[in-house]
Amino acid sequence: MDQSITTKIDVNYFLFLFKHKHLAPRTISKSIISIYKNLKDINLKFIFYIFFNDVCPMIECPGEFENIKNNTKIVDRIGNKIFEEEQPTKYDINLIIKSLKLTNKVYVNADTRLNTTLSPCNALHITNLLLILEKNIADLFFYDTDYFVFINSNLRYLDKINLLKNSESLSPFTLNILLSLKVNDVPNQHIEIYQFLNSIGTCQIENMKKLESKNINHVKLGNDLLYFENQHLKLLYNCFLALYPEIKYTSVKNSNRIKFFKNPLKIDLDVKTLKIYIPVVLENLKNDFPHLKNSLIDVLFRLIYIERLLKNKPAKTEYKLIHSLILDSSQVVVALVGRRFNESLIEGMVKYVPSMFIAFDIALKMYFKSKCVFYLKLMSALLKKYPTRNNFKKIKDHMNYLPPTFIMEFNKKLNLL
Repeated sequence: MDQSITTKIDVNYFLFLFKHKHLAPRTISKSIISIYKNLKDINLKFIFYIFFNDVCPMIECPGEFENIKNNTKIVDRIGNKIFEEEQPTKYDINLIIKSLKLTNKVYVNADTRLNTTLSPCNALHITNLLLILEKNIADLFFYDTDYFVFINSNLRYLDKINLLKNSESLSPFTLNILLSLKVNDVPNQHIEIYQFLNSIGTCQIENMKKLESKNINHVKLGNDLLYFENQHLKLLYNCFLALYPEIKYTSVKNSNRIKFFKNPLKIDLDVKTLKIYIPVVLENLKNDFPHLKNSLIDVLFRLIYIERLLKNKPAKTEYKLIHSLILDSSQVVVALVGRRFNESLIEGMVKYVPSMFIAFDIALKMYFKSKCVFYLKLMSALLKKYPTRNNFKKIKDHMNYLPPTFIMEFNKKLNLL
């Protein structure tokens, strides 16, 4: 049980009274009533009413909470869950977002929870109570969303603004209240989350465009979402990563980021940009098109950009990028060697791209099939850079199928085998 609920009561003693209330009702009742009479906090009085009214009828529900008292769904949830440490029910992220956005619902059913008249003053008292309870019962809002929305709809608009200005952390209910405000009335500290939740829709690119148009501080937004205390709200961070996947690599947004995601083949040929956006654009593609997850899209995508880098004489930093792209998918080497690149780049590729080490076997097989000089030059460069006994043995085993000039180049090494 959270200490915040029992600000002036010893938690252990409260638990003792609750667990023994049926074992010694007379003795326990005296202690309960004694404590209750000295309580000034109406929230605590309501908690006492829920837990001890069955053995102490003298404990009455504060008038401010008459409405919630009749909500057996919420009351039972409080009674059953407030002492438990178990994990709350898991909710789908789409349901969470839909529930948070439910701020204007017309209730036409006969549910007394939702059709009764509730004064703004009592709505505020119930709101403060529910915000305290949410700290203990993470899924309370999702357990009875309609009731929370009903309370929200009965709050004074100014009370909503003041509640959010003074809130240190956001809960599902405070987010629901936040989304019922007009954008110009949203407190500055919450504007990022407000814009984020209002931008989430169905189309990933459209969501990105909406957020970009708001010009929000995406770093602050990410931090706010990452450090939510409520376990259900933590799932919103995954939505944020889907819209700003590059945040895993950098805090700086590229001005052309939307273009990159919309057209993956339009990423700028800049080392820093490619290093960040090739993996995140690939991830985004697979999320948008699940059937690509088991395809060779990774190989094709990386190969396209490696070949673009190789069209001009690459600098050392570009070779390093090529190395990292190959490391993530060794099949890229097979495709790259199979398609061949300019022979003048062989030396640089072998020297600055350590992952090309695995290309020796590939080049040997490719040469036997095509007899292309490119593969001889690549093997020669690899043997000089990585003169391993294993590779020289492979050459010796296939001496009859290789040109004499190539064999002569490494004759001394071969004779040592």
